[in-house]
Parts: sequence; structure tokens; C-alpha cells
Amino acid sequence: MKKIKIILSLLLVVITNQLNAQFLNTIYSDTNILIKETDGFVSGFNNCDNDSGYWALLNDDVLLSHDKDLNNYYTIKIDTTVANMYFRDKYNNKLYSLHSKIGGGYDSVLDLETYKLSTKEYSLKKIYNNKLIYWSKDIFTKNHEFALLINEEDEGKYHTKNPKILILDTLGNIKQSSIINNAYCGNQYLLEMGNYFIFSRCFDKNHLIYLVNKTTLQLVDTLNETFAVAVPINDSILVGAYDSSGYAKINVWNINSKELKTYQFVSDTTLSNGKPTIKWYEHIKFINPDSIFLVYRTIGDMFDNSYRATIGILNFGVNGNLNYNYKFKVFKANADNYLENAIPTEDGGLIIDYTAFSSSGNQGAIIKFLPRDLNYIVSDFSIAINSSCIAYPNPAKDNISFNCSSMINNIDVFNIMGERVYRIDVKDKVKTIDISSFRKGMYIAKLYTERGIIDKKFIVE
Repeated sequence: MKKIKIILSLLLVVITNQLNAQFLNTIYSDTNILIKETDGFVSGFNNCDNDSGYWALLNDDVLLSHDKDLNNYYTIKIDTTVANMYFRDKYNNKLYSLHSKIGGGYDSVLDLETYKLSTKEYSLKKIYNNKLIYWSKDIFTKNHEFALLINEEDEGKYHTKNPKILILDTLGNIKQSSIINNAYCGNQYLLEMGNYFIFSRCFDKNHLIYLVNKTTLQLVDTLNETFAVAVPINDSILVGAYDSSGYAKINVWNINSKELKTYQFVSDTTLSNGKPTIKWYEHIKFINPDSIFLVYRTIGDMFDNSYRATIGILNFGVNGNLNYNYKFKVFKANADNYLENAIPTEDGGLIIDYTAFSSSGNQGAIIKFLPRDLNYIVSDFSIAINSSCIAYPNPAKDNISFNCSSMINNIDVFNIMGERVYRIDVKDKVKTIDISSFRKGMYIAKLYTERGIIDKKFIVE
């Protein structure tokens, strides 16, 4: 009997692995990255429980848990006869979604949907059903509540004054509500940082960041500038980013002293038509203050999906030091591609979820990035404040040239160990140096210009 039980147990493991195998199939791997693809789409997921592993939602009906290396995973099937919604938060073994139907000339409906995994029990609580909500954004807070920022103004007024903020419990009851006077609501992220809720009036002439007291829900302060994505480093330091004409603009605020530092990571990459790439920055995460991940899509024309073929991972520190920029092609041509989520892992890497939507069918993937070998890391960004430089060709063999928008005073070149291997005085905007005697590998050229110091990484073949 014992032997039979062992055989049955082994068969169960085999069957379980076969069932799981249909969800993720390895399509690409190298030194730094592993890509596993699945049919359908992959949704970003916020796991607020203390259980181990990383979570994603597949096609709204399969909850997938996996480890940091995309192995040893299992799935939970959601009963779509009672629930088939876009769940984004998991807490206390329940899935949650604040779901809204917006615009179109009719009143909006805002519902809180929950699904208990253990019993497959589904519930729906109506929050609003008689007001037009043109725009809304919600987050699940550290107090295990929902903070919801909404725009109840007329349809078409995308940036409107005096938005409303609500605090909801996990049952959908409104615990607190307040109008944020003298603030503007638009397309931005809502953040929780220390004693504040923070949101930005993005893509507008009067760039402001609003700080709302979490207890009173009243506007207490503002910061200059804006962000498309942002992350709190601690209770006082906020890092934000947005794209502008082919470069990343990074802002670092101290919300107590109101000190602002700005860095521009200028891309050398251009399309065949000579136009700079456009970058859509969608996620920013951090492991420590010197390792902040900015995950983006590189495209050439926002109206031509065939260009949406690259993901980039820009890693930098709060002092503006560029660690690396890694790019890889994974998106599908002629499809609407979306970065759904980015989660830092304890080994210094990232888990990335993405989905490509097309008429021929949806395709999703879960990606593990870990910079194991910096010789494979691409770096075509330079740090600049009102200045930019281009290094070419890169990789190089005999010579490498530097072309800057401001005067280069001198150049230092360091190897990957931090040892200076070359130095030259320049006094020009363009300089070519002989690298034929350099060993193969990665180097950093430190360009001392009239407008600041710019680091350029290059590879010698």
C-alpha cells in the first residue's frame, strides 16, 4: 500500500508539472535575461500578503505564483462563472479590483470587486453609479485600504480643477472623502509616501506635484516639476521620471527641504530616418538608493506599432550616477504592447510582465532580468545637464570618437575595475582617441565639459 501511495504521489507531481508547463515556455535566455512566454495576456499584480513568491494574473482567470528564477511555480484557476474581472491586488487571500466604466456620454459606474481564493466566493460593492467619472486612479495603502483619486468634472476636461480623494476599506465602505481644492487632476500616478498621498499634474505647462496629508486629506504643499512615473526612496526622498524628445529627465526631490536635483540621461540611439527614439517610461522601482530601475519602451513613431520592439532597463542612483542601460527586443511588431509590471527581486534583478495585443491573438511573457555580466550591458545613455555627448562607434575596435554639444576640456578613461588607463587634454567639441592597445571589455570615458562631467560607457572588441 505504501508503495502504491508513493507511485500515486509521483504521478501527481508529473501531472501537475505538465499542467503548469502549458502556461510558461522559455523562448529566449542569455547571460542576463530569461523570457518565458504564455498565450493570452499577463496582468501586473500587487501582492500584499506575506506569502513567498511572485504573482501574476493570466487572462483574468489564472493566478500564477513563481519564484525569482521563474521556476517552481503553480497556478490557481479562478471560477469565471462568478468572476471574470481585472484583479490587481491580493490581500488576506482575496483578490481586489476597483472597476470603472468611464465616459461615452453615460454615467460612470465604480465598483469594488472581491474574490476569495479559498472558497471562490465573489462579491461586488457599488461605490458610485450616478456621476460621470472621467478619470480615476487608485492604490492599495500600507494600512490595507484603498486610496482613490477621481475626476468628476465634465467629459473632455482632461485636466480639471479640484479632484476628489476617497479612502475605502476592503469591504468598499467610504471611510473618508475630501475635495482637493486648488489642485488639478490628470493622467498621473497616485503615490503613498510617509505622511502624504502624492500626485502630479503631468504634461501641462504649470508642472506641480501635490502633497496631500493622509490624515486630513487636505492639500498641504506642492513641489515644482512633474513626473510620469515616480517612486519614494524613503519618507523624504522622491525620484520621478518622464521622457522628453528622446531622453529621460530624472528629478530627485527632498520633500522636506524642497531641494530639487535634475539629471538628463540622453540617448545616442536614432532611427534610420535620423529621428531620436521616443521612450515611454512606465515603471520605476528601487532596491537601494544607488540602484533604481527605470523600465521603458523604445519606439520610433507612436502611431506605428512596428517600432515598438524594445524594452530598456535604465539603472541609476539618486546622485545621478548611471550604472547601466540594458535593452532587449521582446515586443511583437504590429501589436499594441504594454509593460504591465516590474518587481525588484532580492538578488538585485527584476521580474517584468508584459503583453502584446493584436488581431491575430494576444501574447504575454514573464521576464527575469539579472545583470550577471556587465560586458553584455548596453550603455548608450550619457548623464547631462544642458549638454549631451555621443560616443561612436560602440562597440569599437581601433578608434572611438566623442562628439559633444559643449567644449570638452579633457577625457579620462577607466577600465571596469575603476583603474584609469588613459588621459588626454582636448579643448574641442569633437575628439577621436586610439584604443587599439586597449584590452577587450567595457570602459568608462569621463568627459569633462564646460557644462559638467559626462560618463560614456563603451566596449572594445
